[in-house]
Amino acid sequence: MIINKLSIIFFAFLMILTIYTNANVINKLNIISVTNISPLDTSDLDVMFTSSRIQTGAFGEMVNGTAKGIEEAPAYIRKPKDLPATFSGYKVELITIYNKKLSLNDKLYTKFGGITIDQRTGTSYTYLVGSFEDKAACDDYIAKVIQSRYPDAKGVKYNKGTVVNYK
Repeated sequence: MIINKLSIIFFAFLMILTIYTNANVINKLNIISVTNISPLDTSDLDVMFTSSRIQTGAFGEMVNGTAKGIEEAPAYIRKPKDLPATFSGYKVELITIYNKKLSLNDKLYTKFGGITIDQRTGTSYTYLVGSFEDKAACDDYIAKVIQSRYPDAKGVKYNKGTVVNYK
């Protein structure tokens, strides 16, 4: 038993010596040189989960989490952007909400990425996805990707930030 412990200790010593010797040889050949290793920043890892099971969305992002109970988008959800006033083209309208914006923890953000918000009146917020140059591409995207998740979704045409007739 003592012989087994001594042989394990000796083997570990040889492994450490081999690693140390190889590291010195590499450094003498100027192949690699590590001068400073900074500690890992874990400040954004403080996430409370609302269930004991972590789920992932379509793009590998976490679902069922809230960031410290503060109303801000969790790190794994891309924040929506406002529709540029100069946008011209086609988008898919998912939903319109009145009187307040959706919570940044809403399930809509786990189903779609790249969401754009168009505030059409003082109290209406329309949530859009996609950006298409023609109506056919927009209709095709709705039929193949959107329709199964949001059956009421529809195509919308913009000309310099203003909704125009969808044709």
